[in-house]
Amino acid sequence: GGCTIAVAVSGGTHPLSGGSYTTAPAGTVTVSINGQTAHTFTMDQGGGAYNGSFIYEPTSSGTETVTATAVDSVLYSGSNSESITFTAPSTITLGETYDPGSGIATFNWTGGTGTVTVYKVSGPGAGTLVCSSSGSSCKSDKSGSKSVNSGDQVYAQDSNGDKSSTITIT
Repeated sequence: GGCTIAVAVSGGTHPLSGGSYTTAPAGTVTVSINGQTAHTFTMDQGGGAYNGSFIYEPTSSGTETVTATAVDSVLYSGSNSESITFTAPSTITLGETYDPGSGIATFNWTGGTGTVTVYKVSGPGAGTLVCSSSGSSCKSDKSGSKSVNSGDQVYAQDSNGDKSSTITIT
């Protein structure tokens, strides 16, 4: 999971690092998200350019302000900000119990908001709705488009569009 955030810095008259000032913040790039430091790079490549990236794991979904601030070897600084929409990892954990005798699967989940719907990813009728509930479980049909078999893959999605990981019916 996570998002790759990349920075590219071009220097000015003075080198980005290795000048008169050798301790932070000299020669650094700090990336902040809504004012909170997410990552700090040390520009140790010397010269007039620096490229770096890191993986950011969002904890909530929504639009955030991402700001990168570079400070060169003589403490001159520059910054740039962008609004980026992040999607947090799923809060839905899906489980299942399949009874081959009855041909019915019981799906249960934790997390999610509003109505949670289970969709079939593979097998006959892939892409179709299997069952849904505003509670914490639902059952497949014994036959027809809302049925599942051992080996089929399914996932759950809530009213906000948050999706669980795909699981395989066993």
